[in-house]
Amino acid sequence: MRLRGFVSLLFFVCIAAFYPAYAQKIVNQFEAPGGTPRGLAWDGTHLWCADERANAIYKLNPSTGSIVSSISFSIESGKGGLTWSSDGNLWIANGLLVHKVDPNTGDPLGTVQCPGS
Repeated sequence: MRLRGFVSLLFFVCIAAFYPAYAQKIVNQFEAPGGTPRGLAWDGTHLWCADERANAIYKLNPSTGSIVSSISFSIESGKGGLTWSSDGNLWIANGLLVHKVDPNTGDPLGTVQCPGS
């Protein structure tokens, strides 16, 4: 049992070494563009935010929070996780489905069912 605690502590120390305190400092903040923000993703230039109430995905200026553009997308209650793929497409986790979407047009490019559903 003593070894398990040591390994956990060693893991924590290693993580802390790679993520110093300054990395956790708030450097900017702004209000979300809609009333029920869900997912947030970074494409390397802009922030993208899914909003459940507006059924929209917003492309945001990370310095000001202003809306650069938006695409319509129906977001299920409490869902809307976002991420990017290496081919430049947006992926939206929405309930039991994950959708691949063209971020410029909002056109669906594919859908996969979540494992275990």
